[in-house]
Amino acid sequence: MKDKNFDPNMLKQVAGAMSQAFTESSASKARDQKMVNELTSKVDSAATVTCDSCGHHIFENGMVLKRFSAVSSPTGQEVVVPVEVFKCAKCSHVNEEFLPSYAISDIKKFDMNGLPTY
Repeated sequence: MKDKNFDPNMLKQVAGAMSQAFTESSASKARDQKMVNELTSKVDSAATVTCDSCGHHIFENGMVLKRFSAVSSPTGQEVVVPVEVFKCAKCSHVNEEFLPSYAISDIKKFDMNGLPTY
């Protein structure tokens, strides 16, 4: 039994389009893999950041919370805004390079050796 709605030319067009899509997808995956390989080789040669306090090399996310009064807030209401920082996973120290000056300008303190404490 033949289907009157079947068009062999349409089937060829759809198959061609699918083949082209798969080919483009494969090319895209190959480009992505090449980028990953290049990035990996560059990361291998990059310097590892370590904690300025204990020398550990693993960091985790931390936050400094800044409170804006209703007067200074753009919404007219008190707002608390998080500022993300990285802290050492071992001793919780935050390297100065990870702590934006605007995040602690009102609380920055120094120890007896003149070193910043956070």
